[in-house]
Amino acid sequence: MKTLEEAFAAFVEEEKLFIRRHSLLLAISGGLDSVVCAALLKATGFSVEWAHMNFRLRGAESDRDEQFVTQLAAGWNVVLHTAGRDTAAIATQRKSSIQETARQLRYEWFEDLRNSRDLPFDRIVTAHQAIDNAETFLLHALRGTALTGLGGIPVRRGRIVRPLLFATREELRQYAAARQLQWVEDSSNEKTDYDRNRVRHEVLPLLESAFPGSVQQIAATALRVREQKYWYDEAVQRRLRKMVTIETDVEKMPVRLLLKIPNGKTLFFEWLYAKGFSPGQVDSAWKLTGSQTGAYHDAAGYRLLRNRNWLNLQRLPIGDSGTGLIDTETGDLITSRYRLTWKLQPYRGEAIPDSSHIAWLDSRLVEFPLLIRTWKAGDYFYPLGMPSKKKLARFMTDLRMSRSEKEQAFVVETGNRIAWLAGRRIDHRFRITPATRQVLALQWEAINNAT
Repeated sequence: MKTLEEAFAAFVEEEKLFIRRHSLLLAISGGLDSVVCAALLKATGFSVEWAHMNFRLRGAESDRDEQFVTQLAAGWNVVLHTAGRDTAAIATQRKSSIQETARQLRYEWFEDLRNSRDLPFDRIVTAHQAIDNAETFLLHALRGTALTGLGGIPVRRGRIVRPLLFATREELRQYAAARQLQWVEDSSNEKTDYDRNRVRHEVLPLLESAFPGSVQQIAATALRVREQKYWYDEAVQRRLRKMVTIETDVEKMPVRLLLKIPNGKTLFFEWLYAKGFSPGQVDSAWKLTGSQTGAYHDAAGYRLLRNRNWLNLQRLPIGDSGTGLIDTETGDLITSRYRLTWKLQPYRGEAIPDSSHIAWLDSRLVEFPLLIRTWKAGDYFYPLGMPSKKKLARFMTDLRMSRSEKEQAFVVETGNRIAWLAGRRIDHRFRITPATRQVLALQWEAINNAT
């Protein structure tokens, strides 16, 4: 039977996570998982530095964790990077949950650290283990998900790697005890206020009691699903290439063949899900297979139209539908009324253009694809420089915009949040800050004197 160190080395090699010459940055909280991960990296001879963020959410306990990690790094002779953030205040400012804000802050800082070196870190290592994977699998399954969600936590995403996903918490605890490793406990992990903690402390123990070994089996299943999805995706894309005909800007799917092949709805799902359709929107769109010519369904900036024996998928032109998508790093959209251009570009502290028709958004806060659409009643945003939200209707009235100007107003939306009232004002949450390293630069121009 392999030791944990041997299993760790084998998993790293099998998954091709990193090699000896790579420089690694380990996210270390001071808890059991990250301390054991640090010990395994040291024992197997990899070059690593540590990064610890104090989220200042647990008062003295947060400071205790930082002090513990600092002392541990000194004792192990490891380079340590530390940072502190007022996470609760930033969460309020960003209008997101504390958990999501902490995750964003963590990875934003890791990327800043990675790029601050002459030779950037090759990999960022996190200490997620098998129980974390099982929790993620169950949460996704309970909330509803596609096959991707059942893959749990990815072993690798870009430069971020997770070499402990093969190990259980008990295996890590035994390893720590055998080597007399010290760690600190996070008291917030014991609370059941969050869904993840509820699954960890109530659901998983119940499953483990009724079906011993089930937690490890769930984690292993998640890993297998992710591995098998590679071949699934390859088969789906091969079939879609045979099924879908592309004519200029229209993708055409033959209805009769779609209904004839086994599990045609699965292929239909993957076709539209890749375009940004939600599972619910795909279910609604599937009804077109039994509809008459002329029936259609709009979603995610596309129109799916039943045209005799075909389903025609076409992006909705912004000038005709009021919607459009920004799904590339550089591009433009031209209509009879407006032209929108955009590009991702580095930011090094330059002066922000003094024009309401140009918007610079912090790219870290932007989720692709972005949606351009006409505004609607009930829309609100946080106008730049204002601490509270305001309805767009009221904001436009305060600007003394005419009725025709209001009727022709567009917004740029990302992650269900309005980032810009085009040509007027950006949302305060997407503003440039000293931490900004890259911006999405947008320019909105009127055509034919449209306003």
